[in-house]
Amino acid sequence: MALEINEADPCGAVQQLRAVYYNLIAGQAKAEISFRAGPNGVERRVTFAKADVPKLEREIARLEDLCAQANGLVRRRRFSIASGGRF
Repeated sequence: MALEINEADPCGAVQQLRAVYYNLIAGQAKAEISFRAGPNGVERRVTFAKADVPKLEREIARLEDLCAQANGLVRRRRFSIASGGRF
């Protein structure tokens, strides 16, 4: 199933991507392949899911920022400062 995102409506796009994200992390976004193999025709079944979760998380954050801007809100970002190094 193809997912069409309307970037002109970032708030709606965020809701769509969150649904995809939650399905993915819940294990519901998967593909199952079954085939017969070997000389005796044993049925094999493989289940897998391929996704770039960090990229999806970044896109959700980007669209959340656009949605906040469209509604006149400003999202504060958290940054951490680390010090130290290897000795």
